[in-house]
Amino acid sequence: MLDSRLSAWVQNLSIRYKLQLAILGTSSIAILLAGLAIAALQWRSASQSTQSDLTTLAQVMAANSTAAISFNDVLAAEENLRALRARPNVILACLFTDAAEGGRAFAEYRARASAPDCSASLLAAGQRSGELRGQALVQHDQETLGELLIIESDAALWAALRDNALALVVILLGCLLVALLLSSLMQRLIARPILALADTAARISDSKDFSLRAPEFGEDEIGALIRTVNTMLAQIERAERQLRELNANLEAQVSERNLANKRLRETLDQLRQTQDQLVQTEKMASLGGLVAGVAHEINTPVGIGVTAASTLCARTQDLRREYQEDRLTAKGLQRFLDLAEQSTNIILGNLERAANLIQSFKQVAVDQSSLDHRCFSVREYTEEILLSLKPKLKHSAVNIHLECPADLRIESYPGLFSQILTNLVMNSLIHGYDDGQAGTIRVQFEPTDEGLRLTYSDDGHGIPPNVLDKVFEPFFTTRRSAGGSGLGLHIVYNLITQQLGGQISVESTPGKGATFHIEIKSMTHAKLAPIARTG
Repeated sequence: MLDSRLSAWVQNLSIRYKLQLAILGTSSIAILLAGLAIAALQWRSASQSTQSDLTTLAQVMAANSTAAISFNDVLAAEENLRALRARPNVILACLFTDAAEGGRAFAEYRARASAPDCSASLLAAGQRSGELRGQALVQHDQETLGELLIIESDAALWAALRDNALALVVILLGCLLVALLLSSLMQRLIARPILALADTAARISDSKDFSLRAPEFGEDEIGALIRTVNTMLAQIERAERQLRELNANLEAQVSERNLANKRLRETLDQLRQTQDQLVQTEKMASLGGLVAGVAHEINTPVGIGVTAASTLCARTQDLRREYQEDRLTAKGLQRFLDLAEQSTNIILGNLERAANLIQSFKQVAVDQSSLDHRCFSVREYTEEILLSLKPKLKHSAVNIHLECPADLRIESYPGLFSQILTNLVMNSLIHGYDDGQAGTIRVQFEPTDEGLRLTYSDDGHGIPPNVLDKVFEPFFTTRRSAGGSGLGLHIVYNLITQQLGGQISVESTPGKGATFHIEIKSMTHAKLAPIARTG
């Protein structure tokens, strides 16, 4: 968060302050790093020098303590150690004997009461923070008599470091003053022409006057930039004049085109209305053909039922006369009962057949006319559609093979679903097969993540490659003389892509039939287009 605010603050600075900030910042960082490096080197050099002096001092005083240890003269040893008063930073000096047995304090010098005690553990301990150590062995004729330890404070080193830091601050301030003067000079040399160029650009932006020019300040890169900008402004000025002239010529053309576009839109609206009327006529003609076929199919079971009912009625009247005339026999009654059973079975079977046809047609016809959406079983509804198409299929040798999971359901428009499947079947019967030609139509459904996939295929004539990409165009047909209107597949395409939010594609090999791949989304996965209702 802080980095973004700092970056935004720097970006909003003017170029003169950015130059000052860059020069001062670079100079400060360079001087500071150089000063820190020098201070570190001085600290290291002073530490090594002080440590070397302390070690040499320890060696000298160890040599002076040889006689005191040899004669066990503690007073002489302490007198020798008191010579360290000349070094005010010495904290403690300890002279140890019996080094082979871990060390024993023989004599000591304590510069302050808070100094640690001379003990064998002090001799074994390492150097601690804030102190320097000097150690030397006390030897006589290659024999070690003891060991001398001198502990000194590093306060002198820190004092020298403070002096160096103060000098560094003074140098830094002087360098910053020089850098400030240099940045002011660079600001005048660099920022001035840039600011003049920015001012010219602002005035051009406010006044839209491209005749203005930026002042030139030299032959450097900024001067070249200014000359380039002035050249561009001259070109823009010429282009602006040409554009005004061109606009004057285009205004007349635009008015003419607007009038022509208005007339074209009116013509297109008329064509769309005509096309919609033709499509609606085709849909109603399809439904009318379905009504006629189903009505013809129902006549057969109804006629058989009427014949059986009239026969049963006549035989019932005969039985009544025989009973009234006392001529009824057990054998005659048995014959009547057999006839009644056969007649009722015939009537019931044909009425059930007619009822199934009527129910299938009713559901399909209602769906096509109402166009309401609902959740329905795909397999059951497809079987009803195929049953309603039975009158069309009865006169051909084409069989329809349905493959669909029994539990497949979808939330969609069953009326559009029926119309799509009906148009595909009729398209196959009209274009795919000759009269009397045997064949098989396969209707395969499978579920997808968003709805279902329909693969519709036939083994008829197929579609020639030169017209394969035109089959979904309105009014395109190769069998207009055989009753093709050119709207069947166009209606299928519009229903699937525009109203059901799906996709359809076709592939075909001449002589091997055609295959339509259709993806339909369930209303629970996609918002389908509203269905336009017609009176």
